[in-house]
Amino acid sequence: MLKSKRHAFLCGITGAGKTSFVKKFVIPVALKIGLRIIVIDFYGEYEYEAYPVIPIPRNRLPSIVARTIDTTGTFTYLALYEALRRSTSFREVLDELRKLMLQYEYRLGAAAALSRLLPLEGRGELTEKIELYGDVVRWDLSDVDEYARNLTAAFIVSLLSESVTDAVVVAEESQKYWRFSDGATLEARGRKKRVKVIRVEHSLPVDNTIINYVVVIGNQGILNEELFYRRYSLPKQIKKLRDMEFLLFCNGEWYRFSLG
Repeated sequence: MLKSKRHAFLCGITGAGKTSFVKKFVIPVALKIGLRIIVIDFYGEYEYEAYPVIPIPRNRLPSIVARTIDTTGTFTYLALYEALRRSTSFREVLDELRKLMLQYEYRLGAAAALSRLLPLEGRGELTEKIELYGDVVRWDLSDVDEYARNLTAAFIVSLLSESVTDAVVVAEESQKYWRFSDGATLEARGRKKRVKVIRVEHSLPVDNTIINYVVVIGNQGILNEELFYRRYSLPKQIKKLRDMEFLLFCNGEWYRFSLG
């Protein structure tokens, strides 16, 4: 899977064994062939030491935050742009947003931006590039609320898309932030800079984007098995998958294996 030119898509219901698959197969093989491991850990399931700060891309901050808010996206962008123009640190950005909330033309956008960014106060740090050290880099987002968690993951992906090389990026719950986080840019960079992206989600997407990936399917649950079997013309084995059992599609062939 790691030798394929395609990125990977790993899916399965809670308890299917997705994290165990990454720990048992992906990480050891990646380290053996000289690739760094980068994990966006949504639920604190990886035991590696957590990266100490949440990196926030200065140049991309307004656009990423604005794209997560449907109702006040344009106002949010303008408020953040103005706050950044007056700031040199993340704390100053939050302070400037508080001031802009008192100004009529910025109040809606500043309030929306502040509601998204305030949970990151004390942990966030404005940067233009992530400095990575060690063989395994992990961001533990388990103690961050859901909105901030998705936003943080988007920040990380955006920064990685500009600088990462020679790595495997494990992006948990990628469906929650991929479209507004420059995920496609990271995947494109990966093909040139020896970066393998593994998107980890609960179920297969409703569109046909999986044709661009090496697909690893775990237990989909009774409700999804028949749906995906018909929609994607999957092999009948998908209906018999138990926890810790997977189907892998690579180079036109299906392979069944177990972690047990």
